[in-house]
Amino acid sequence: MKGFLFLLSEPTCGDLHEVVTKADLHILEVKIMSAISDYADKVTASFTDIGASVDGLVSSVAGVASDVASLKATIDQLQNSPGQITPADQALLDKTQAQAQAISDRIKSVATDLKTLDDATAPAAAPTP
Repeated sequence: MKGFLFLLSEPTCGDLHEVVTKADLHILEVKIMSAISDYADKVTASFTDIGASVDGLVSSVAGVASDVASLKATIDQLQNSPGQITPADQALLDKTQAQAQAISDRIKSVATDLKTLDDATAPAAAPTP
């Protein structure tokens, strides 16, 4: 089998030349393609993680908007209630407190989702020269 004369860019012993065969080139091709495939798999996994974080963030933000609208409606009911605090008013106050806690929990979830998204999209460290 004929080989190719390949000049090593940094010879290991003086002025060496090495014959590289088609089989050697094929092995090198397989290694390069494997590295590319591994890289593509890692990028795909990162995009999947980023997508899940964005979906969670969108869901959390939509939930906060809904919770705020509901809380506003409950506050409006309380403001329109005449006279002394009734058992129904107290129930609305309790509901308002629970809704405020739910909003707080959702905001914490949004913060967690943002941190997860930020971590997933952190820039790679610059290569050292």
